[in-house]
Amino acid sequence: MSKRYFTLEEAKQLLPWINQILENLDVKITETKLLSEEINDLKNKLLTNGRNVVEDKLDKASRKLKKESSLMEDKVGEVEKLGVLVKQISPILIDFPHLIEGREIYLCWQEGEEDILYWHEISDGFNGRQQL
Repeated sequence: MSKRYFTLEEAKQLLPWINQILENLDVKITETKLLSEEINDLKNKLLTNGRNVVEDKLDKASRKLKKESSLMEDKVGEVEKLGVLVKQISPILIDFPHLIEGREIYLCWQEGEEDILYWHEISDGFNGRQQL
């Protein structure tokens, strides 16, 4: 499969859809961090308390963590299937591969920005962003 390049207009048209797909991932991140902490606490309790009650809680928390993690991966995967690069999910940071004068660059957008206003060299990353 060849690499997809986006025009600025195509990237701008995808933003509302991407926002909808990736919205609330920061809430999911918080949930998964809390579940991970709960799992660690329960594992520690396994060493000192009755195993049956703790094992049941641990199993339930582990299943929920797996489910939440899978949902997040699915959402990111859905966006990446189009060729969009999801660099970060909280806050959302995405790059759209773009060709300019035969050279590949990234159109760059971060959650909270009204529009795609920046680009950067592939090697520069977010810190090398320049205004379009």
